[in-house]
Amino acid sequence: MKRIFIFGILIMISNFVGAQCAFTATVSPSALSLCPFKSDTLFTETADNYQWFKNGVPVNNNNLPYLVVSNPTDINASIFVVQTIAGCSESSTSALVSGISLPVMTIAIEGAVSGTACLGDTVILTLNSGQTDNITWFRNGNPIAGQNSTSINIVQGGSYSATGAIAACPTNTQFSTDVILAFSNAPIPQIFEDSNAGTLYTDATSNSLQWFEGGAPIANATAASIFPSGAGQYTVTAQYSAGCTRISEPYNFSGFPVVCDHDPAIAGELLICPNGETTLSTITGDAYQWFVSGEAVSGAVENTFIASSLQAGSPISVAVTLNGCTEISPQVTPLIYFFAPITLLANGNPSALCEGDSIEITMDNPGNQVTWLLNGEVQNSLQGPSVFVDQPGFYSANVVNEFCPELIQTTNEISVGLISNLIPEISIQGSSIVCSTAADTYTWSLNGSVVPGLTSATILAQPGIWTVTVSYNNGCEATSAPLDGGSIGFEKISDGLLLLGPNPCTDQVHLKTRSGMLSVYSSEGKLIFRESISSGILSIETKSWIPGLYYFSWEGRSEKGSFLLVKQ
Repeated sequence: MKRIFIFGILIMISNFVGAQCAFTATVSPSALSLCPFKSDTLFTETADNYQWFKNGVPVNNNNLPYLVVSNPTDINASIFVVQTIAGCSESSTSALVSGISLPVMTIAIEGAVSGTACLGDTVILTLNSGQTDNITWFRNGNPIAGQNSTSINIVQGGSYSATGAIAACPTNTQFSTDVILAFSNAPIPQIFEDSNAGTLYTDATSNSLQWFEGGAPIANATAASIFPSGAGQYTVTAQYSAGCTRISEPYNFSGFPVVCDHDPAIAGELLICPNGETTLSTITGDAYQWFVSGEAVSGAVENTFIASSLQAGSPISVAVTLNGCTEISPQVTPLIYFFAPITLLANGNPSALCEGDSIEITMDNPGNQVTWLLNGEVQNSLQGPSVFVDQPGFYSANVVNEFCPELIQTTNEISVGLISNLIPEISIQGSSIVCSTAADTYTWSLNGSVVPGLTSATILAQPGIWTVTVSYNNGCEATSAPLDGGSIGFEKISDGLLLLGPNPCTDQVHLKTRSGMLSVYSSEGKLIFRESISSGILSIETKSWIPGLYYFSWEGRSEKGSFLLVKQ
């Protein structure tokens, strides 16, 4: 039977191919390239009937002027359609479905060697694998605001990564591997004289040095010190392992001075705060002259010298004259404190804060004194480097620097958005308690304990203090105000039926009864217990009952009573 069917299809296709109709069947587009896990549609013109073929095999149940193809199901498929109009059938040329391969997302690093760069330099990270759309850069797992191009400039250490997509498949987001960057100190080398040893030397810690005289390299001068050939201008370059090179300021050497009996030195703090100053001092002598970068400073003729932040990075020395002999101190170079930006981080999603909840905001490099701001206004109630906030708005902080009290750093802003949800309202309606607030889930509590099984907006409840907690599809919860169910219309427990407890119960409940009929119903109205009882104390096993609310009804000869029991 299968052979006959296949033979019939072959005859049908042969007839289609050989038919000469007054129309031409086509498939548009003639080729499709599909992104991973995406689909698209091939179309043909209007006809009476259609039969689509995929790799020569008819497509079942597809008498339509279009055909949906998908990746990976239809990759490398050859597809054509046979149209029939007024009894004449025509076959189209084939359209080819191909797949787009996503390149592995990689990051190129410029300006760092083995993940380390020099402090003060800039490292450039570039996506070099074709991703150009929907780019987001991350530092330590947190998005970097405003950085959505294929390259990013980095000036501080951390773990960097990115997400993005190629232009042909903008919704197929890819993830790069992490790039770990560190910034090491690479100071500018300084040149000093050692008249006792007859050398010039540098303080550079690099293992790769080169000395120059008059701008020309000195052969084999690659050690930390050299014997100068004579007066002239000397420099030294230091290449650090992070791949950066630093060159000293020119040192004008005029020859070693006469060795005196005193050895002046410079004392004082060499780290200067931005826009600050430091006081340097030297030994007691008869006369003084201070030098900055080898130039005498006019009026600087005391044994102290105030160096400003503008002179940071310049070598400073002092000539001290004592008993007619002048000796120049070794040079010192003040530097400016470098402080990394202080970044605020939110422990969670600050844009979706539920009403009544709070979110923690911390800073990655706190100082000694922090002033928190909300929408630009000082918040005295927020103290310390980590705070919990529950109000919407833009949070930032001003931080007094630990080492430079006059320097105040301002952090980035974190926007906190508050999701406003309705507080549920409950009321007594007849013998029921009704929550009039629409929500996704309802959890009822009686006298502070959750009642299992009560999950609808309307419940049948006993007297007591009721609350309901609702949740919304945005993940937030809210709890109603307590409602005293004392006025609910249940019959009072008569003298013939007395609940001894416990309520709520777990394994057993105890009653004091008179003779009569006792019935117990579940919250769905199902009878689960009925028994004619005698006067006395009655204990009922409830261990096997499903947690929830149960209705007890007792009817004696001339009276009756009822109550509700919570099974936990």
